[in-house]
Amino acid sequence: MHLLIEINEGHFFSNGNKRLALVVTTVFLIINSKHLEERPKESYKILLATLFPEHEECTDSPEFTATDFATYNLSIIIADSGTYHLDYDVLKKRVREFLRQAIESR
Repeated sequence: MHLLIEINEGHFFSNGNKRLALVVTTVFLIINSKHLEERPKESYKILLATLFPEHEECTDSPEFTATDFATYNLSIIIADSGTYHLDYDVLKKRVREFLRQAIESR
């Protein structure tokens, strides 16, 4: 969770911070034998809308799998969190809750 938020918001590079945050987080999950559940995009859309009501519209693409859809939009939400005036601790709690609900328990 901290990797995703800090790399995304840290603006270490002029471009690619969200993509880097997603790759690092995905690799971290894989190393720890964790994966996002395969569920319909609509299910992830509802989860994101519930946890982040400030974010009004999710971006979708025909090429996105459901987990691509979820992680891409979560990354956008984190990047835009300043626009929504989300306190860092609130953002952290919501991202943690998203991951808790989205990660498969194996």
